Amino acid sequence: MSTFMIGIGTVLLWGLWLGSLVGVVSLIVAMMRDRRSAKRQKMIACPASRPIGIRIPPPMQSDTNYGLHEQLHNRILMLLNHDQLIANQLIRNVQVANPDQSKQWVLEQVIADLERDRR
Repeated sequence: MSTFMIGIGTVLLWGLWLGSLVGVVSLIVAMMRDRRSAKRQKMIACPASRPIGIRIPPPMQSDTNYGLHEQLHNRILMLLNHDQLIANQLIRNVQVANPDQSKQWVLEQVIADLERDRR
């Protein structure tokens, strides 16, 4: 009879320990998810939060390919479901790997990589 009681007590302790472990892991995952979404929200500029009177400068007029660059950038965003953070990281990675290439080439390379990886 005493062996049976020790067995039940051990099982209950293991159950409590396992339950608390699952709770801690789920809490950590939730905190990481909240932290990641807070970073993304911080990076997205909300037009309503800008102070009145501050003007956003127009795109540089000296860049003759600005319209093309904007179209290529929008294509990248479309392929990434408008995830600006990942788009910027991919562009930066290609620029670092190919510092001598033009901005247009970098954007086209990111698009080619994304389309290739979808196949």
